Amino acid sequence: TMIEATQDGVHRSFLDTYGSRRFARVQLSTKGADCGSFCECVKGKIGASYDILEAITKGLINSKKKEICSGLAAFCLPPDIKREISEQYNAGRLRKGSIRTKKNDPENPKFVSPNGLAEYFGAPPA
Repeated sequence: TMIEATQDGVHRSFLDTYGSRRFARVQLSTKGADCGSFCECVKGKIGASYDILEAITKGLINSKKKEICSGLAAFCLPPDIKREISEQYNAGRLRKGSIRTKKNDPENPKFVSPNGLAEYFGAPPA
């Protein structure tokens, strides 16, 4: 099972729902994340609404009470990892447009795309 954010909101789902669609697993622990804390944080978001405006505008418009899949994951990452994601992006190592950072607050990116997260964690391109 997994937890995802779709137009149905944040909910549990089965991976086989997507059939033969390709996916990648990443080991959060390789970057120093506490997987138990991460999972508890994500579980705490179950029931939140989906933020279609954030998805469309890449974070220019967003609601703190709504979620997109990559934002949900990024929110639950430890501050040092979020800071490193921002640093990697600002250094040009992550795809242009995949991260939107807040000025003077690199530990809390405004927007992190699914591709930006995948690229940071070393998942192969889709």
